[in-house]
Amino acid sequence: MKTLYISIFLLFSFLSFSCQDWLDVHPSTEIEADEFFNDESGFKSALTGVYTLMLGNEYSTLYSKDLMFDFMEELAMRYDAGSRATDAETRAKYFDYVNEYSGFCSKTYLNNIWNGMYRDIVNINNLLAHLDETGREVIHTPRMFEIIKGEALGLRAFHYLDLLRMWGPADMATNGSRPVVPFRTKVGYEQIAPMSADSLTLMIEKDLLDAEVLLEVDDFDIAANNTEIPFFSDRQHRMNKWALKALMARFYLYTNQPEKAAVKAKSVIDSCGLELVGTLTKDQAMFGETLFALDYYNMESSYEGIFEEVIDKNSSSQKLLNENTVRSLYEVSTVGTNDIRFTQGFNTASGVCMSKKFLADDNADYKNKLPLIRLSEMYYILAETLSGTEATDYFNKIRNTRGISKRNDIQGFASKEQMVEELRKEYAKDFLGEGQYFFFLKRHQIRSFESWTLWPVNPMLDQYYEFVIPDGEKEWGNVPGIEE
Repeated sequence: MKTLYISIFLLFSFLSFSCQDWLDVHPSTEIEADEFFNDESGFKSALTGVYTLMLGNEYSTLYSKDLMFDFMEELAMRYDAGSRATDAETRAKYFDYVNEYSGFCSKTYLNNIWNGMYRDIVNINNLLAHLDETGREVIHTPRMFEIIKGEALGLRAFHYLDLLRMWGPADMATNGSRPVVPFRTKVGYEQIAPMSADSLTLMIEKDLLDAEVLLEVDDFDIAANNTEIPFFSDRQHRMNKWALKALMARFYLYTNQPEKAAVKAKSVIDSCGLELVGTLTKDQAMFGETLFALDYYNMESSYEGIFEEVIDKNSSSQKLLNENTVRSLYEVSTVGTNDIRFTQGFNTASGVCMSKKFLADDNADYKNKLPLIRLSEMYYILAETLSGTEATDYFNKIRNTRGISKRNDIQGFASKEQMVEELRKEYAKDFLGEGQYFFFLKRHQIRSFESWTLWPVNPMLDQYYEFVIPDGEKEWGNVPGIEE
């Protein structure tokens, strides 16, 4: 008999209120699933456990490292300082997803990311199965069932979209029939063949649409606390109603449905209640405009040696950029002289820079934040999906808020090529360390450009944008989180 265990990590500072108010589970970190879902608190704990697993588990650091500032940013060749290889031949090994090299373990990274993502999905599927089985019988707080299920469906869609963006084809329009990853909706050990990108797109959309209906009851201010029901507080740390709509905008843009992407992005901008961040003096991670974030309670200790107040220009572990690279990235000699992302966003020493985005902040309101979806992305989506001055109005709005003068506004994109290039530069600036830049490059199948002085391959072929299914999955037998 196969038994499923759901991993619940009791990180009591994961939410801003005490988990003791509602979390009532055994002291063990593994609880048999059937026993766990006997009451409402079990469902709430299970959902919180999913968010905690996203920070990392025994398989991968996922959204606390690999899919944020580390592996995904290394693929985008973000870091070019410190004790690291700069020759093209060595750096090209990052894109060899089949072989192993000392110091370049892309194959291992991909295996770990795959297993970590599916471990999360197993837990989400287990939660959803018990919600459908007994959820309405044991969950009595008004709106609680809808919000828990809506968040769970949104989180499953979030994971599958990232799997699609990593393992799916660079050219979705013409290669959508190619098998990419298995889509699991049930808890079990059965073999499942990879689903085509086109079919996976339909399954993700169904989860998104179902979640959207359920989360219509989520009318809480996402930036405020709910003193009456603490579990409904800190909605920015959850797959809230507006985070879900923003995820839909990201999904529709990535799957070549620009009209739908524009509708969702505009609804978020118009109604979410958040504004673009215009200063980084207290809010380096731009949490003030974050629609969905994870709260990493021990971020400072976990990032020790990676992000430090004191820069070691010879470090092999710190994420460093040459100052000239940063000045070029933010166009300091032309439009970016006062860009807050440059003037307030880095520590600099001896010609080397380090982003402050993941340094500890003494202000509790902005401490330990990992942004997964921010409001600025919605502006960029509208700049890409609309036309004429309407498009550039959204584009210029971000640049002006970030400190770029209105006299440097773009009045209109002269061509699609100009639009893509201007957006590329903005994605590179705004999402440094957030893992999103590589997906922009992949979606537009960008092959090369002059400013990539350290780019190791030319041209950037589709095979470098498309991850390889792990060896252990070739027979579709390994299901992380299921024990025989």
